[in-house]
Amino acid sequence: MASRWARLCAVGGLVFAIGCHHGGGLRPADAGDGPADVAPQGEAPADAGAPETGPATGGETGGGGAGGGGASGGAKGETTDAGGADADVTPADAGATDADADGPRHLGAIAASPGTETSCVVLVDGTARCWGVGFLGDGPAVTTTTVAPERAHTVAGLSDAVAISSGRTHVCALRGNGDVVCWGANDHGQLGRASTCPPAGCETPTPVEGLGKAVDVRAAREYTCALLVGGTVACWGSNARGQLGAPNQSFVAAVPGVSNATAIAAGWFHTCAVVGGGSVACWGGALLGDEAPALVPSIDDATGVSVTNTMTCISRRDHSVWCWADDDHQSMGAWTPASVAHVDNAHAVAGTCAVLGAGDLACWSGTAAANIVPNLDGVTSLSAAVEQPVWLAVDRDGSVWTFDSKAQPTRLSGW
Repeated sequence: MASRWARLCAVGGLVFAIGCHHGGGLRPADAGDGPADVAPQGEAPADAGAPETGPATGGETGGGGAGGGGASGGAKGETTDAGGADADVTPADAGATDADADGPRHLGAIAASPGTETSCVVLVDGTARCWGVGFLGDGPAVTTTTVAPERAHTVAGLSDAVAISSGRTHVCALRGNGDVVCWGANDHGQLGRASTCPPAGCETPTPVEGLGKAVDVRAAREYTCALLVGGTVACWGSNARGQLGAPNQSFVAAVPGVSNATAIAAGWFHTCAVVGGGSVACWGGALLGDEAPALVPSIDDATGVSVTNTMTCISRRDHSVWCWADDDHQSMGAWTPASVAHVDNAHAVAGTCAVLGAGDLACWSGTAAANIVPNLDGVTSLSAAVEQPVWLAVDRDGSVWTFDSKAQPTRLSGW
């Protein structure tokens, strides 16, 4: 299991976690007895399915991301988990926060998403900031240096974002009107914009073609899925392992047989959704790339689902969390969920961490007993990276914290 944890490497005198070969999108905590602050410095913020009207509700997403990286939310109207794992609990305070008594005021965040190359936050004014390497949403890809969180770039042309999800080399955002926009690499069609985005990618947010109004979006490894108004799910991009839900598919299309969905999660090679009031349907992961959606056995009370590269976890109505290991050689029906010990008050799940009732965080490895994350409480939104065990959390004050499996949480600032 140790080999699966985020690597730590030094870049320009700073310690970064995840993807050292890429440059990395996150800064983990400094090792020490308490949380560390990153002092602000730097730049000032400058159809698949029938399209239905009505604005999306930001409370149903947290940014993947699934999610990106890969976790997603609970039933509509309830506490939600969000990918490549995001989990929203309650809205963050919609006010600006003070950096210090005499310093400038900074906008609080409502959602955040860690990615392999690029990590992003959505602020209370609907704008987004991204850092790391690759496409930061405001121009050509950053390839020679790593942009630190306190020097995050403002995403161009985005002023009404309610959620965001960072994948491997691309990012997608949900706008307040239900539209989904994406930017970054498009070598597998993961932007959903074949007509105007070349394989090299699009530098700034571009609307997904042929997609109805959405309530959630998950940018995954090399593909993307969206939960649409009405409960259908649409996916696009790489379909190497059947992760889009149907064979011979790469463009935006509804996943056949999936309806009444209330939450989605997308990871490396497979995708899951909470459907029909509590069942969990998953698809992809097949070596031949033709695994159709199938129900996970004995689950009928799920409220949220989270997918990473090694593990799938669900939160249940009794506030317990159940997980199972991902194995590309297994069929969906062979997966056997098991409960995570010491988690009995979970309100949201993202990766292998859960937000508890008081806003505390509990994390675990596999299905081993969970432990409380120290020096971090009041969490309202939690997101896990798709490819590494790295998280971004938003607390009730709108502050953003990053942590991995080994380090104390670090508060990020500068926006």
